[in-house]
Amino acid sequence: MSKRRLFLAIFIIPVAGAQPPDVTDRPELLASNVVNAANYAAGIVTPGEVAILYARNAGPVHLAESHLDSTGKLATEVGDTRVFFDDIPAPVFYSVRGQIGVVVPYEISGRRTTSILIEYEDVRSIPVEIPVVAAAPTLFTLDLSGTGQAAMLNQAGCCNSPRSPAMLGSYVQLYATGVGQTNPPGIDGFFSDYPRLADYPVPQLPVKVTVGGVPAQILYAGEAPLHVSGNFVVNFRVPTNAPVGDAVPLTLTIGDFRSPQGITMATRSPVERVLIVDHDPATRQSLVKMFQDAGYAALAAPDAEHALSSAQERRPDLMICEGIAIGRGPRNSTKEPGHETHRHSRAAHIGNSKSRRSGRRAGGIEKTPSSREPSRAQPPVARGASISLNCVRLRLRRCCRRCSLSPRPICAAR
Repeated sequence: MSKRRLFLAIFIIPVAGAQPPDVTDRPELLASNVVNAANYAAGIVTPGEVAILYARNAGPVHLAESHLDSTGKLATEVGDTRVFFDDIPAPVFYSVRGQIGVVVPYEISGRRTTSILIEYEDVRSIPVEIPVVAAAPTLFTLDLSGTGQAAMLNQAGCCNSPRSPAMLGSYVQLYATGVGQTNPPGIDGFFSDYPRLADYPVPQLPVKVTVGGVPAQILYAGEAPLHVSGNFVVNFRVPTNAPVGDAVPLTLTIGDFRSPQGITMATRSPVERVLIVDHDPATRQSLVKMFQDAGYAALAAPDAEHALSSAQERRPDLMICEGIAIGRGPRNSTKEPGHETHRHSRAAHIGNSKSRRSGRRAGGIEKTPSSREPSRAQPPVARGASISLNCVRLRLRRCCRRCSLSPRPICAAR
């Protein structure tokens, strides 16, 4: 999954059913209806913050999407709707009846308060006064609730989640808004696209990330490339001494301003996991010991059903399937081209070098009989079993709903 797709997915806001507007009604906005787009917190705004305004009698019946103006920036008028902060027009992401997505103008930096009003079809609301703070960092979450699992990418480009945790010591990327004024100063509605990484605007205030209370090494903290100013990414290295778990607290601090509690990420030990599937208990025990002695975390399963259950609970980096037969009759080769990566071949070689089982070949793939040869040593299986080894392989293909990375199994059939 690309970074652009992940970031765009963050701004898909559920829209309630709309009613035809009464043109005689004036738009109405309350201070409590101006919220941060990441966690829906109200009461303050900060320069460059991505915000949502829940207004009455404002916005078209059908969703009006953002577009670029004549200067190549995000337009400040969408669906006959405009939003002003101290008479400064704000870039508009979208507009629909009752909801308007905007980016708070950077020009309000340094002010104590700002006056916000909405204009819809040339009719303006009564201004509301809201305090301005130097920064109010907030992290986007996968379910758009503002709490729980952060919307972030692991080093391999896959969404971080309990099923796909980040290894300690690996590099990850999180998404945020509300970091305040930047250096150089932010440009309203500008799509960040610079020739050098050093040219991208970065927060004026110091940036700090902690994972489970442990400070992380930051590689980059600045505007998200090819996104509208106000969207930020932070690339950091997961501390090697951070806690391990499915919901490790994650905090972003900008200057003296700290992101709200309740945001988490999933972490795991840097030891790679190997899932061994074999119906023979002696073989499973032997292979588990081999891989554990080689420094791997070895898991074992007697059949495909148990393998799938284990993989769903603890996603493996490598799966080795040997001698698994579900159903009757001859079996076809389960080898897939391109699945023998260097790491996997090295891992499989550990088992091959010490195993005494016949029929093995270098690289961890055994010789597969043709479809005309009778199957051998197939374990008994109850009638009606619907799960198969291929099913396990396919269901492991996705580590989460938003991306298509998966462990690459090395499978061999006898």
